[in-house]
Amino acid sequence: MKNPKKFLTYLISIMTITLCVSSYLYFKEYKEEQRQFDLFLNHFYHSLDMSIKKVDTLLEGKLEDEELNDAIGRLENELLKTNTIVDNGYSFLSHDIYPTRFFREASNFLYGYKMSGDVSFYVPPLSEDGQLDEEELTLLQTLKGYMVDTKNALYSSKTNQENPNITMSELKEIIITHINKDSTDIYQDAYQPD
Repeated sequence: MKNPKKFLTYLISIMTITLCVSSYLYFKEYKEEQRQFDLFLNHFYHSLDMSIKKVDTLLEGKLEDEELNDAIGRLENELLKTNTIVDNGYSFLSHDIYPTRFFREASNFLYGYKMSGDVSFYVPPLSEDGQLDEEELTLLQTLKGYMVDTKNALYSSKTNQENPNITMSELKEIIITHINKDSTDIYQDAYQPD
């Protein structure tokens, strides 16, 4: 009788230790995933903010020729950086992060865009004549509107930056709601408003 009790005691001890170690490892992995998501969200928010600031620089309307080309190049870089952050989040962090192509599509408009198919249009390069006209300013304002709406949805007044309590599913919904736009959507919103 002593032997079965001893065996049962050892078995329960081993199972308890295994459960404790497994729980600890799971908790550690969960915390690391949360840390990675927090870093992603912070980088996404700040890159989005920088993209908005680059658009604001262009909207001031004081840039011409080479200064205008430089500012457009800086905006393109920031949009592509934001696109890369979203792509990397989707590829390396979680497939729950919606892989929007908005930032790449938006950058395509900067140097001219020709679309043919169900909807056909041509948008000339922003700096084609060395300054921005009303249509180009409207396009930039449209792009800015999408990004500002996204930033506002991510914002927390407690932190004065991104809301640290946003979940992956909330982020996905924000992206789908505000920046799930392709080139046709952008064109129609900018040049053919309802």
